[in-house]
Amino acid sequence: MKRTCGGVQRETKARQQLQITARSRLRERRLQSARVRKYYDEYQVRQRSRMLKKRTKEELVRTWSSSGCVTPYLLLIIVHFFVRDVHVLCLNS
Repeated sequence: MKRTCGGVQRETKARQQLQITARSRLRERRLQSARVRKYYDEYQVRQRSRMLKKRTKEELVRTWSSSGCVTPYLLLIIVHFFVRDVHVLCLNS
């Protein structure tokens, strides 16, 4: 079988196109993986912040309520403002 010059060029172009397609698929997979990692890391940070906030709130309630000198309503106000400030500090760091 003889191959014509046009046939070789077509095969070369087809091979190049396959390589380009394969490279773009690999690149897309890497980007997708990076996006997933990024979103998961952000999720972990939010969860950690939430847990720290909850723990801080529980510790405040335990400390202030054991003292016995603060009314429950005042205790809620104190805890609310303290946790809000802690949350702002976490976001800034």
